[in-house]
Amino acid sequence: MVGWWPASRTGTGWVLATTRLTDAALTGNGRKRVPVDVYTPDEAADYLRTRLTDDDAGHLLDNTVQDLATALGHLPLALGHAAAYMLNQDLPCAQYLDRFNDTNRRLEHVLPNTADADGYGRQIATTLLLSLDAAQRTDPVGLARPALQIAAHLDPAGHPHALWSAPAILAHLTEQRDLVPKAADNTPEPVTSEEAEAVLRVLHRYALITSDRRQESRAVRVHALTARAVRETTPAETLRPLAQAAADALMHIWPDPDQPHPDLAATLRTNTDQLHQTTGNELWHQKGYKALYRAGKSLLEAGLISTATAYWERLDDSSQQVLVLQPDFDVLPGQRLGCGDCSGVVPEAGRVREARPANECPRRV
Repeated sequence: MVGWWPASRTGTGWVLATTRLTDAALTGNGRKRVPVDVYTPDEAADYLRTRLTDDDAGHLLDNTVQDLATALGHLPLALGHAAAYMLNQDLPCAQYLDRFNDTNRRLEHVLPNTADADGYGRQIATTLLLSLDAAQRTDPVGLARPALQIAAHLDPAGHPHALWSAPAILAHLTEQRDLVPKAADNTPEPVTSEEAEAVLRVLHRYALITSDRRQESRAVRVHALTARAVRETTPAETLRPLAQAAADALMHIWPDPDQPHPDLAATLRTNTDQLHQTTGNELWHQKGYKALYRAGKSLLEAGLISTATAYWERLDDSSQQVLVLQPDFDVLPGQRLGCGDCSGVVPEAGRVREARPANECPRRV
């Protein structure tokens, strides 16, 4: 924008420029940044109601309209596409919400370009990730994409900033770094914690994440639709090392005991759960499952007995499915958990409940 800002001889004119970039170079010299956020929950729901009603399709509204607005992240772009899709298909909110939440459907299917009634001109995923290539070329070069892939598989509501100084994260970024020359022996230069911090600021400047140290337990956040778009474009071969690195990093920053840090503990649990959901069975490989067990132990330590019981039962089901799908699985049988008090042996049958000591089982508390 340098050289394009008009000069005012009278000081009475106004110029409005819209951008997703939050670079400091855009402000100063009388210029002021005015953040424009997504809709509020009420505004998003009202948009859907008005859009459908004005098109004589009020019959598509039901009691899930607020849930649908939340699932779409209150993003005007997504709300516009969703409303047009429902109108074209004569699809009620509840049915559309079911389709949207189906992870087997890609964004291009549930928010297709043919539903671009507001004239944005691009597919949702393309629009959300429009600035990623530029971020990837910004110093520190080659780290924006792998860093965003990690953030996209964690809780969109946020994770601790400290995660990005964990050795596992730095090692993963080093391995996945692109666009930079390697040493003569083809060994990549190790990514430093300073570079990891710098790439978070780059992603923040390009509005791909929000990084705010003032919200430490949830300092790094990403919009849910941006995260989904990134996950859908993450190569399959990247998923396992990514899952392992993120799980190791969560364990690295997890305090023991964590009761004195309830907000941090809750954040680590939700991030572990989200990582499990977004990476499927990958956490059962190598040592990733330790984070799953640590999250269950944290629920017990917090006194959330009923929640802990439900969690361990889901974990049991997950481990059983792994053994059914992969009977030659190379981690579970006889593997020591090695996670503090939760140090049972995972039996060959994959029965997670039996893997915990009796005094850790929520059914015995």
